[in-house]
Amino acid sequence: MTNVFIPNPAQACRELYQTAPISHFATTTDLILAHGKLLQRAHQNKEPSCAIQLNNWHPDLIGKSVAEVLSADLKIEDALLALSRELGYENWEAAQAHESMIDADFEKVVDHALHGELQQLDAALTEKPAFANQASSFGHKATLLLYMGSNGVEMWRQVVPENVCDVVQLLVKHGAQADAKMNVYGGQFDVLALAETSAHPRNAGAAEKLIPLLKSLSG
Repeated sequence: MTNVFIPNPAQACRELYQTAPISHFATTTDLILAHGKLLQRAHQNKEPSCAIQLNNWHPDLIGKSVAEVLSADLKIEDALLALSRELGYENWEAAQAHESMIDADFEKVVDHALHGELQQLDAALTEKPAFANQASSFGHKATLLLYMGSNGVEMWRQVVPENVCDVVQLLVKHGAQADAKMNVYGGQFDVLALAETSAHPRNAGAAEKLIPLLKSLSG
């Protein structure tokens, strides 16, 4: 089994939503609504973990301290706004307007990539080559390769498998496009830009090999 570096924010979000994994939901709005209720409940219970997504994605709470976030008057609409923005939508209304069916098979492949499961990933891409460049059902439209940047995707998926370079090379072998871009932070960014600006690959000790590899692909 491959070791996976899971930053504290990602672990906190995983624990927060452990009763509501993505496999339980048919549509993007189903997931946002369920996670929004869990996020609001955590805020009501003054759980510090709820601050992670709120002070990253809620316009009025960005950069606020945990204490400031916990003292805010948080309505369900606020939770839905933050989660919608995290997933690449302008707001909850935009998430509803662009509701999509969640591709359960693709989400399994995302998890194979994030867990560094090379054999399962190779088998899935061989069976369905389109997965190599398929975009997420969520508003950010991340591809498998973009998830390797550990930045801009779901907070609970911002992890770094120990063999991340092997995952990247396998994806490229199957035709993944290194210049693919996702919608995040008010713009569009490729995997190199995401990885270079993420602390997670550095903290995982993977950046020294990952960044040059991504640069070679973009060149």
